[in-house]
Amino acid sequence: MTIVAVTPVETAARSPWYRSALAVFAGLAANAVLSSATDLLLVAVGVFPPLSEFGHPDSFSNSLLLLALLYRTFYGVLGCYLTARLAPQRPMAHSLALGAIGFVISLIGAVATWETWTSWYSLAIIAVTLPSAWLGARSHYGVVSVRTTLLSSPNRKVPRIEDECPGDVQKNA
Repeated sequence: MTIVAVTPVETAARSPWYRSALAVFAGLAANAVLSSATDLLLVAVGVFPPLSEFGHPDSFSNSLLLLALLYRTFYGVLGCYLTARLAPQRPMAHSLALGAIGFVISLIGAVATWETWTSWYSLAIIAVTLPSAWLGARSHYGVVSVRTTLLSSPNRKVPRIEDECPGDVQKNA
C-alpha cells in the first residue's frame, strides 16, 4: 500500500493572470448586459423611443439622458464591485483597471459622436467612470470588513448608540 502526502499549494502569492482578466471581464460584461437589458426594458414599456431611433439625438430629451446616466453609473459601480469581489488579489487595482477600460470606451464614444450627440451626456459618462470604479472597489472593502468583523467574533457585543465610543465626547445629561 502506497501513502501519498498532499501538500497545499500557496495560490495567494501568485495567481494566474487569467483570473485577473476574468474578474475584469466579468465586471465589464455585467455592466454591458445590465445596461442593455435596462435599455430594452425602457423601450418595451415606452419610456425610451424605439430602437430604430437610438442613433438620433432628437429622440432623447435631457431627462431621458439623465435617467440613462443614472442607471449606467449604478451599473458601473456594480460591475466594478463584482470585479473587486472576483479579483484574486488587489481588488482596488482590478476595479480601477476596469474603470480605465470604461474611460477609454467612453472617450472613444464621445469623440465618435461629438458633432451628432448631446455633449453634456458624453462628458458626464466620461466624468463618472473612474469615480464609479473607485466606489465599486470601496464598496467591496466595506462589505469585506463588515463580513470579517461579524464572522471573526460571533460573541462580540454590538455597541449601542448610547454606549460611549472611543474619541467621542460624553455629554452630561
